[in-house]
Amino acid sequence: GDFFVMGSMPSQGAMDVPTNIKLIGIKFSAPLDATTMTATNIYLFNSTDDPTAVSKIAGALAYNSGQSAVTFTPSSVLTASKKYRLVVTRSVKNSFGIPIAGMPLPGSTEPGPFMTDFKTGSGADSVAPQILDNKIQSEALTQASVSTGIPEISIRFNEDMDPTTFTSSSFLLQYDATYDGGNGFAEGDF
Repeated sequence: GDFFVMGSMPSQGAMDVPTNIKLIGIKFSAPLDATTMTATNIYLFNSTDDPTAVSKIAGALAYNSGQSAVTFTPSSVLTASKKYRLVVTRSVKNSFGIPIAGMPLPGSTEPGPFMTDFKTGSGADSVAPQILDNKIQSEALTQASVSTGIPEISIRFNEDMDPTTFTSSSFLLQYDATYDGGNGFAEGDF
């Protein structure tokens, strides 16, 4: 089948992205041929000031094979109030050698690169993320309906989170026998 980008973080068209964003993520539909993950094939540029991508943003690429995901970490803060474009060229291939199926470029019917745009906000993010809700709250589950066999616990935050920061040391899910139905299913050091 086709090899494609399933999603990106920040998402397409995101606005007010903090200038101190720590990582930009790309989730692929299949395992990547890691040898094709290069700064020439996956890059970010300031499309406001440099629309032809002459100067790419310096940074580091990392591959998570278990998630079929690539992260790009900029080497420095991004410029405020600018549009940025993340590009994944057709030279990026999956483990079977199939190139990425991006959107056709104008005037072409052939697949082109994957591209996604976002715009930075006025400055850095210095406010700690907040938990909006969790699966139990969002689905209005009662204490009685939650069993030890629940397949997942998901937590929504008010901003994109770096998934590499969720470890057994930074996130703890614990049972509270005195739970009274209010907030408090999860504790974390965020």
